[in-house]
Order: sequence, then C-alpha cells, then structure tokens
Amino acid sequence: MTWQTVDVTGSTSGEIAAQSSAGFKLIDSVVRTADLYLVALGVLLVAVLLFAYRQDRPWAWWAMWTMPVLVIANSLLLLAFGAWGRRSREPLVGLVAALILLAGARRFFGRSGRL
Repeated sequence: MTWQTVDVTGSTSGEIAAQSSAGFKLIDSVVRTADLYLVALGVLLVAVLLFAYRQDRPWAWWAMWTMPVLVIANSLLLLAFGAWGRRSREPLVGLVAALILLAGARRFFGRSGRL
C-alpha cells in the first residue's frame, strides 16, 4: 500500500495519518477489506483448482479465468487512476495465468477446440 499511497497522494501513509487519523482509518479499512476479499477469492479458486480443474471439468476452466481477468482489470484501474507503481507486476501475473489456461484448453474441450 505504501507505494500506491505515495503515487496517488504524494504522501506516505504516516504523513496521511498525521494529517487526518480518520482519513487514514478509512484508507486502512478499505485496504484490509479488499485483502480479505482477495483471500476469500483465492481460497475458492484453490478449491476449484484442486477438485474440479484436476478432474477436467470444463466449468472449472472457465471459473479459473476469474484470476487473470481480475488481475488485468485491476492493473488497468491502477493505470487509469494514476496509482501505477514501479513495482507493479500484476499484468505479468495475469498474462502468465491466461497463457497457462489457454495452453490447457485442449485438455478440457477436446481436439475440436470448441470453447
């Protein structure tokens, strides 16, 4: 969060807390809530991966697209809002995940290639 805070506001988290404790609490709660949602999504995707994806269920292949789509969408939002940090690796992670899914598509949909 530190690099995004500086990129968006020009101030560090500590400087924001010194200016407005209520503002810092709001930012902190939003970040923690977003992290909780990410953990929940990660647990669900791991469950899909361990059970349905390994059994070659086509719906699991589609469900696994949640991760690269959300990662790439988040990257685009960061870029649009000017919160893009020098250490952002999200697009690379999303691209690798999408390539892995595309490479495994034949396994789920046969040689016909029907998605």
